[in-house]
Amino acid sequence: MTEWNLPLTDNPLQNVRRPTICNTRDRRLTKQEETILFQKVQTCSVEYMYPILVLALETAMRQGEILSMQLSHVDWNTHVVTLPLTKNGTMRRVPLSHKAITMLREYHKGHTDSLAVFTVTRNAFKKTWQRLMKRCGFKDLRFHDLRHEATSRLFEKGLNVMEVASITGHKDVRMLFRYTHPRAETLAQKL
Repeated sequence: MTEWNLPLTDNPLQNVRRPTICNTRDRRLTKQEETILFQKVQTCSVEYMYPILVLALETAMRQGEILSMQLSHVDWNTHVVTLPLTKNGTMRRVPLSHKAITMLREYHKGHTDSLAVFTVTRNAFKKTWQRLMKRCGFKDLRFHDLRHEATSRLFEKGLNVMEVASITGHKDVRMLFRYTHPRAETLAQKL
């Protein structure tokens, strides 16, 4: 109406509903894929990749949260990392599993000269991830899928909704369930 100077009084598309787009992913890592991923990352010349993968699968942290971690954020005694600013604009404290804290201690031994846990840019990490996926032969695994995998694993370990939400930082339970994809095989074993 404005650009073509049409004398319409109403928008004819005003009551037309937009189609809903279902862009949810339920991509989980299979045991075989996880084996391949960790085999290939062990032969990777980029030493930060292995600890980042471990943190992603153990904590359900986002890529940006992992890459922006500072050593001062890690409480080595209580096994908790404090994320001062997360995607939703709030602070979050994430518990670290035994595997995650052990891996961080090992990695930190050789990197005592830095304030950041990982001194890598997002772009460098993205390129390294793409090369790793190519070496693994994975076509459809995104780094963010590891957050879905970790969230699902937290539920499979028996944590309740509130516990998982406090770890992942989800404020809306509906969004948390979007990240949770229990394996039918695991549920069958519980039955």
